[in-house]
Amino acid sequence: MGINEIYNYLRFLMLPVIVIIGIEFVLIGLYYFLYYRNRQSERKLRIDIKKLFLGALFIGYVDFVLELTIFGRGHSHFLQMNLHPFSSYIEAWNKYSLRDFQNCIFNIIMFIPMGILLPLISRKFKAFKWLFLVVVSSTLFIETYQTLSGAGIFELDDIINNTLGGIFGYQLYRLAASIDNIPATKLSTYSRPSIQENHS
Repeated sequence: MGINEIYNYLRFLMLPVIVIIGIEFVLIGLYYFLYYRNRQSERKLRIDIKKLFLGALFIGYVDFVLELTIFGRGHSHFLQMNLHPFSSYIEAWNKYSLRDFQNCIFNIIMFIPMGILLPLISRKFKAFKWLFLVVVSSTLFIETYQTLSGAGIFELDDIINNTLGGIFGYQLYRLAASIDNIPATKLSTYSRPSIQENHS
């Protein structure tokens, strides 16, 4: 699948995802304005609206991944497996195939949002071990379903690439979180000398 084919395919798949996310945002908006805002003072009913929006994005993302990997893929690869690590990279290199290399990169990119969104949604996934477990379990589920249903080949490279994508997304999250903490640190560091100079 070339870059143009991937682009056209993604554009086709994005329509139902956008519709799902749009419906979720409308429901969250109605919940906020009709119910949550009027009862904000009650601690038991307080819900993080930001996490609701992030959850809506994550549901749309999951739907997008399932459309790419499971739905509407036919049944021509029943119980086919490729357990040779990095075989797709070797094949792309030997064939000088940019298309095959693009597929490898796309499998990495596909799981980057998972590594970013999960820690933002739940504190539990700020611990790398839990995020890693979910990423590996998710790609194993997809590959197992594909080979049992015939929708695709169980490929070890897909598991490796998807896992790398999740790890890369998690590192991007950690980088953004550390950068977000830098201004406060600098402010507290440089504010004290300025106060002392004013007293002097």
